[in-house]
Amino acid sequence: GTLEARSGKRKMHIAFRSPQQLRAFNTPFQLGRAPDSGDAPDPRFETPHDASIVRVPVRPGDMLVLATDGLFDNMDEDDLLDVIEEADIDASPQVLADRIAARAKELSLDQSVDSPFALLAKDNDIMWGGGRPDDITVLVSFIVDCADEN
Repeated sequence: GTLEARSGKRKMHIAFRSPQQLRAFNTPFQLGRAPDSGDAPDPRFETPHDASIVRVPVRPGDMLVLATDGLFDNMDEDDLLDVIEEADIDASPQVLADRIAARAKELSLDQSVDSPFALLAKDNDIMWGGGRPDDITVLVSFIVDCADEN
């Protein structure tokens, strides 16, 4: 998924968040190809043509977070913004990505939190408590004004 964080008058807020792409509950889109499928489409996987393509206006100072469902299933927007705001003002995108991923991993192992995954499970009449261990990949980038770069 993709999330755009923007500085506000007092604190960061979410300016954009991409919708989840799911086949069904707990069945996210999977981009892939079976090794033995050749050029034939494999019904177990989605293709790049299945991806949502959106245009999102950005401003210098915005932060983009691109991540797997391992992040978004375990960390709600408030937790994510807290990690961003707690970081040093000069933190690099790599440092922020590492901190976000570490917090998501911590939450994935905590059985006492009402994670986004647990809330969605309950919406689907499935009793689930806590986080959901999963792979967690996070990429952070900053939007800068080209005139600011040397």
